[in-house]
Amino acid sequence: MASFEPFTLQHLMPVLIGIGLFWLLISRTRQLPSAQSRRMIAIVISFAVWGIMFSRTFLKLVDGSFSITEDLPLYMCRLVTWLLPIALILNYRKMLKVLYFWVLGGAFQGTLTPDISHGFPAMEYIGYFAVHIGLIGVMIYITVVQKLRIGWPDFWRAFVIAQFYLLFLIGLNMMMGSNYGYTQVKPSGGSLLDYFGPWPYFLLGAELIMLVSFLVLMVPFLIKKHQHSRTTVSSPGREV
Repeated sequence: MASFEPFTLQHLMPVLIGIGLFWLLISRTRQLPSAQSRRMIAIVISFAVWGIMFSRTFLKLVDGSFSITEDLPLYMCRLVTWLLPIALILNYRKMLKVLYFWVLGGAFQGTLTPDISHGFPAMEYIGYFAVHIGLIGVMIYITVVQKLRIGWPDFWRAFVIAQFYLLFLIGLNMMMGSNYGYTQVKPSGGSLLDYFGPWPYFLLGAELIMLVSFLVLMVPFLIKKHQHSRTTVSSPGREV
């Protein structure tokens, strides 16, 4: 079976397919009159992504290849596949706003630098891209169609909770000899962490990448807020 080669056609194709599918979905559903219908679509997609992740884990349990040090849902993208359906079902918007940063920041990096060995048509390849691109797509769908509005309190909430989660993973990995969240060893397939030296220095690099990613994800909302402020200021007052 062919090995995966980053930044080739087998890397680009699933990304383009995902962009096309979710662009079509958003353009067809954003004008639906029922907010409940739009929310149900997001729930169905989030469960589909969760189902792909769960099936991969279940198959490992069946064939005996499941490892407690590698296959628990503790990597960020695995964790959010569980949290996202819960947040949508409960309509817990504070959690959705935290997940906006976690999903788009984490899944985008995972899509940019995939940590997989085999290319198409390996199940590892299909499952990996289906989960990561699915997470990005459903989060953009929620943000656009359900009109999620993000502010600085959401930014700091997402960042601070991520720090506690990182500390938890560092302690857990040291006890178990695992590498959840890549706190002990950098991804074997290459990533931005390669530019930050050996452990523990690359952990500082991971913090910097996360901070920059979260700031970039704030930009659309800052632009919109600025445009709204200018519109409000420039609107003529009504004579009385």
